[in-house]
Amino acid sequence: MILARYISKRFFIYFSLVNCGLTLLFNFIEFFEKFSQLQNVTNIEILHFILLNLIPTFFDLFPLACWIATCLLIRDLYQKNEFTNLHVLGIKSNKLLPALFACGLSLSIIGFFGKELISRPIANKSENFKLQHLKKKSNKVIYNQWFLPTDNLFAYFQIIDQEKSTANNILFLFFNEKFELEKKIESKLAVLSPIDHKVFIPNANILNFKTNNLYTSKLETFYLPGLFTHLQMHKLAPSIKRQAYNLSLIYRILPYETFNLELGKLISKILGYFQPLLYILLTFCLFFLTPQTIVYRWLLIFSAYPLFLVINSIADFSLQHNSPFWVVIIPYLLVLIFLIIFRFTIFKK
Repeated sequence: MILARYISKRFFIYFSLVNCGLTLLFNFIEFFEKFSQLQNVTNIEILHFILLNLIPTFFDLFPLACWIATCLLIRDLYQKNEFTNLHVLGIKSNKLLPALFACGLSLSIIGFFGKELISRPIANKSENFKLQHLKKKSNKVIYNQWFLPTDNLFAYFQIIDQEKSTANNILFLFFNEKFELEKKIESKLAVLSPIDHKVFIPNANILNFKTNNLYTSKLETFYLPGLFTHLQMHKLAPSIKRQAYNLSLIYRILPYETFNLELGKLISKILGYFQPLLYILLTFCLFFLTPQTIVYRWLLIFSAYPLFLVINSIADFSLQHNSPFWVVIIPYLLVLIFLIIFRFTIFKK
């Protein structure tokens, strides 16, 4: 109990110092970046944005701060010969794992509730403020977007104004089951009806590739609930609860590719809250992977964060390119397998 309290206290001191320091540093850099890049924006507006961004940044940096804090804790214990003292007392290094596990689990829980209840609403306010005051744009206007409302339709909109329920310069491409282009519709204007999920296209230029017939229609009407679902998803970040609820309601009207992508994002977001715990345990275990060579020990613990970040980025990239949603689980599964093998092999010696 005393050992666990000692380790936990030291770790949380390092974590608090590192996370607060990184939060201030990142926002300090952000302030001068905005100051040098933006024109017709006052210093007060930039400072307001930075202050709004402090709490979201604080919670976003939990995984990085946990990794650095674990490295500092290991360095402190090593320099003070604490590992040697524990060995003399007959206490194995794996006895530190429960304390570190408790620290990581606590921070994962704090990070979850902090981001969902405190950070996310403030981050949405920050994003709104940035769009309206720094970029001079509205978050209800979407520019240059492709959508997949149905399995056989690709829709392009140069501008969508959700306040006015209008769209400019649209292009609809219809494909058959063999992915051959069947029909193309172009128009300078479209009217959106979010209530009944319809899109009205006046003066539509239509090209039928089967008959090679080009003609103009006075009004084309399309029922596209999938499009309005996409538009809802383009709004500011929802909570995990809302995101899961939305997916459960609309999965039947979404194309498989879109549902697969959104489900993968949701799973990745949930698993991301376990990163503080994984980084702490992974860094600590890597330190004891090569007990004979101290240089390799430090190289291994310094590689923990960038290595996991690269693997996770590859998984996210694969998800964006139509890989199945479970690809985002692979990085966490690999770390979990490594920790289990490590716990029952090397730490048993």
